[in-house]
Amino acid sequence: MVGTEAFVRSLGDALRAAEAGDSTARQLVARVTRHAISASPVASSSTLEAGEAWLVGVQGTHGEIWRLRPERPDSIRGSAPLVGDALRAANLVSWLVRRDVPSFGRPVPRTRWEALPVSPVAEPGRAVALDGASYGLALFGAAASRELQLPPPSDAVSLGVVEVDGRVGHVDGLVEKLDVLRAWAPGLRRVFVAASQADEVRRRLVGVEVIPVTTVAEVLDRSFPNLEDQLVARWANAPEARRRAVWLLSRSALHGDSTFGWGGVARTARVLLDSGATSEEERSRLQLAYAIAMRHQTNEGVLEWPTDARLAELPRPLRLSLVAHVVQSQADGGNDGIEATLARAEAYVAPRLERHAEDLKLLGALGRLAAFVDLERACRYLEEAIEGWQAIERIEETSHSLCEALRLRGLAGGSDAPLRRVAAELLVVPGVSAETGAYVRCALGVASALRGEYEAALEELVDAELWHAAPKHLRARRLRWLARTFDALGERERAAECGRQLAELDSTSSVLWSLSCAEPGDVENWVERLRAEPSAAAIVRRLAVHPQRREPLHAWLLDAYPY
Repeated sequence: MVGTEAFVRSLGDALRAAEAGDSTARQLVARVTRHAISASPVASSSTLEAGEAWLVGVQGTHGEIWRLRPERPDSIRGSAPLVGDALRAANLVSWLVRRDVPSFGRPVPRTRWEALPVSPVAEPGRAVALDGASYGLALFGAAASRELQLPPPSDAVSLGVVEVDGRVGHVDGLVEKLDVLRAWAPGLRRVFVAASQADEVRRRLVGVEVIPVTTVAEVLDRSFPNLEDQLVARWANAPEARRRAVWLLSRSALHGDSTFGWGGVARTARVLLDSGATSEEERSRLQLAYAIAMRHQTNEGVLEWPTDARLAELPRPLRLSLVAHVVQSQADGGNDGIEATLARAEAYVAPRLERHAEDLKLLGALGRLAAFVDLERACRYLEEAIEGWQAIERIEETSHSLCEALRLRGLAGGSDAPLRRVAAELLVVPGVSAETGAYVRCALGVASALRGEYEAALEELVDAELWHAAPKHLRARRLRWLARTFDALGERERAAECGRQLAELDSTSSVLWSLSCAEPGDVENWVERLRAEPSAAAIVRRLAVHPQRREPLHAWLLDAYPY
């Protein structure tokens, strides 16, 4: 039996010979690939290692199977890199893994991938590189496996495009991909595929379990059964690794470190808490990390004020960061007593010339919370934060306060020209991410719509390409205000199309849109529906008793709802 690496080396020699114009190269490729089926890992009892996956692609009308793995210093000749849409898919799933997969408390460096051919490649003389978004679902499985350091199922193949919110879409070239699997993967037992293509796979792959999926989470659950139990057992037997993980999670939660997504922080903290044998200090840090992460994920992580003694023992930057998280959790729907929270937290802010980054983040949090009692006071906090970031020459950090200030200025009235100048400057700063740009453009559009300047709002909100990679909640907010803008401009059908997209994307935003379209007799029913939304209940309750509330209530809710 020809070994896989020997096969790949031979194939690599053949490919290079063909590239050099050797007239016997194609014969050499044909001779090598006749042995490939006996070496094919999918066809034998070979197993995948952690961080590996089978990739199935199409070149022209020719299906190909590759073995994906993290790139190694001693890469085998003939291996192929990821390029174009495949590389973008790899970057996306890496972010999804950080967001949603429990971590073992060590930052995983960005992975460079390579693929080894398992089946014959099309056009043997061509320079080989893998391109295409349809590798996304397989890449997610490999990235999750690498993060967890658990081997993926070797008898399974994943076919699906992964969207930015983790949804799984259909692949092109499905027939060719199934043909190559039939020919070159007799050991195949399971196929994960987008639900929309499951019936087609069942018709063409007899004797294989077809698992329809709509999100990457479903692949994670089926690929790594009893995952939580395995993680708990691992942490229980690795006290040093657990202690390091606790420290990393605590740091990540307090500072919003990009190494972990909030879902990963919450899940890992939960696993560590369940693993037992932690000190009181560790449990305190884990509970804090879990609450902060859940606040970002679902608005459910309400943080109580730490004791004065606990705050006093922290270095000032950490103290301010913790206070800011407490204030943010109150803004997201925590306990009553807003004025008391504002007064207590404001006392920690330094005088203007003494402020650093953590002071300015706390001012931003104060602005968000103050919005529920006094719009002008909220604007002052936020505008001070923006001025502070400019003063220390970090305009790229203004985005959070700027977006909220634009919304509140639109709601409260008064000129927002200074804020728009900051936005214009921010949007051209080198290195500012597309996601930050999307947040700012949405805030500009919302501010214009609140002022009745619908043509200006449309200019900011209508560019669909800008929003493709935006987080789900931002896409929902943009669609809600775009629908409202179209409706105000008399473009009812375009408004209705936005409403239909909202219904598929976000329940709360869809209810808000339905409320805006409701007949007078149905308004109260839709207000009650909004109160019943878990993510909206606390916000609606606060807005209903806002000292500056306007009548009628439903119009005020549509204007003032912050998301």
